[in-house]
Amino acid sequence: MNSYRCNPDSPEAQEASRQNERAVFAAQMQATVFDVGTRWPVPGGWCEVARIEDDVAWVRESSHPGTLYRYDLDELPRLREIAAANLAHREKAAAREAEIAAREAEARSLDGWEASLSPMALGRAQTVLGVQVLYRGRPMSRRDVVRLAVSEGATPGNSEGPTLDWPDGRFLRLPKLAVDYARHLVGKTGGAL
Repeated sequence: MNSYRCNPDSPEAQEASRQNERAVFAAQMQATVFDVGTRWPVPGGWCEVARIEDDVAWVRESSHPGTLYRYDLDELPRLREIAAANLAHREKAAAREAEIAAREAEARSLDGWEASLSPMALGRAQTVLGVQVLYRGRPMSRRDVVRLAVSEGATPGNSEGPTLDWPDGRFLRLPKLAVDYARHLVGKTGGAL
C-alpha cells in the first residue's frame, strides 16, 4: 500500500473521518434515551453527556471540555433539536454565501485576461468594464457588451478611435481598455463565445 494513502492528515482520511463522525452523530440523534457518552453535533463541535445523576444530566461541550453544564434530563431532547436546527441554518447560510461568492467571482471574471494585467491595470479594467451602460435598450456592464459584440463578430478596430467594428459597417465606440479586452477575447476564442 502506498504511504501517502496511510497519511492520517490526507484529505481522503479527513473526509472518511468526517463521514464516520456524521454517521455516529446521525445514529445518536435518532436515540431517544440519553446515556453517558451520548453525543450530538452543535455549531463548532459537539455536546456529550458526561454524567447522569437522578434527573440531572451534566453535559460537556467540545468548545469548553473542562466545564460541565447542568440540564434536566427532560431538556436534552429540546437542546438537541435546537442544536440540529442551528446546524441546518448555518449549513444553508454557508451554501448561500458560497453561491454569492461564486456569482461575484463570475461577475469579476475577465476570461483569463486578468492574468496578464498588473494589479493597478486590473483594478482599472474591472472599474471600466464594470460600468453599467444602456445597450440596445437593456442595462448591461461594458464587459457584457464587449462579450456580446465579439460573439456577434465584432472585431477591434480604429475607424474612429477605439471601437469595435462589425463586418456590415457598424461600429461601437468604447474606452481603450474595453477594446483591449475585446482584443483578448478575439485572440482567445477566435470571435466565438
